[in-house]
Amino acid sequence: MPWCPRCDETFPEGPACPRCSARLVARDHQTHEDTLQTVPGLKSIKVSRRYMRAFERMSGPRASSSRALALALVMLVFASGFLLGRVGSLSPATPTVRALPAARPIPFDDPEGVSGSISYITTSRDPLATIAMHDIFSGDVTPRAQFSPPVGADEYVTTAVASFGRSVAVVVASDGEGFVAIAPHNRPPQGWVPGLEVAWQSERELILRRVDGSLARWTFTSDSVKSSEDSHADELIQTSAGAVARRGRVLEAVDAPKRRIVLPRGTGAAAVSPDMRRVLLDARVPTLWDGAQKVAMKTGTGRTLGASFDRASERVAVVLRSPDGLQLAIVDAKGNAQIKPLDGGDGCEGAPVWDAAGRWVYVADAEGVVHAVEAGGGRVASVRTGGVGCGVAWVDIT
Repeated sequence: MPWCPRCDETFPEGPACPRCSARLVARDHQTHEDTLQTVPGLKSIKVSRRYMRAFERMSGPRASSSRALALALVMLVFASGFLLGRVGSLSPATPTVRALPAARPIPFDDPEGVSGSISYITTSRDPLATIAMHDIFSGDVTPRAQFSPPVGADEYVTTAVASFGRSVAVVVASDGEGFVAIAPHNRPPQGWVPGLEVAWQSERELILRRVDGSLARWTFTSDSVKSSEDSHADELIQTSAGAVARRGRVLEAVDAPKRRIVLPRGTGAAAVSPDMRRVLLDARVPTLWDGAQKVAMKTGTGRTLGASFDRASERVAVVLRSPDGLQLAIVDAKGNAQIKPLDGGDGCEGAPVWDAAGRWVYVADAEGVVHAVEAGGGRVASVRTGGVGCGVAWVDIT
């Protein structure tokens, strides 16, 4: 009978296997493995070797599945962890305010004399522009608000900082353009708004002057921010009592036009007292003007870089660039001046700032150094910060 050696089956037809097309060979006898043992009364049945091996596998003991089960558990754990990680990564992102490095504390033993916070703007490599709150006694520096820088890192900028109570606004100017970042107390910060000068009218109301001289009034409520157009001004000045606008030679409070003072011809205003009774004229020699009489500073010389009156409107602090270096002059109503030398370079244009009690004056220079000067004494100390420009402001945190 023709037999296929590959399929191990016999086929009555030839010469090739109908299954695998292998050549059939002749087979004259049956081996012992070709038949099953029979019981009496039953005929023997011929079964091929392929089927016999299949029967043996089916009747044999089943292989243990513990290894497969363990592998399945491992894969399940891995898949669960992967899915949980993906779900966690899809959660809404929240803004992150990074901490700032602490500055060296003021080296004085009188914490009551040097207490409170100043504010300035600093930059980092992220890059981020940060409105920083600096506890002047402890040296703790915390971010109030953070924004992307409004100008390139290689551009020269000047800064000015204005505050009222616990609200702060910063102006960054470069190449004739200015941008304002606003951090009102307990309200979301805003930045960057085009503008050259700012002055707070209250903790919730800011006056902004644009390049064309137009004024905008920003009002911050509990659930909204409103902006409205105001009049024009040639200059905007911050005092501890609110905003002062200069229109031509006339200085007047923004919301109290009856409080005004007229400047002498050919002069400008370096600082205005909160009660609108005195002005420090921007002259070669710092000079006080009350609307009728001029009082020149009696001692000290130099170019005026910035000035500000105390809250009582009795003294004015003037930053001077003199041949002897950077100086701070504390001038009274009679023109008497206490000259206090400051360490550091030539400085840059920027107003000094008084604390709430009128005991200390803080001056920032272009090297990122803040000088703390005792107004009625002789103590002067300097602290290096990450501040940019000469902008600095006092913030009431009590």
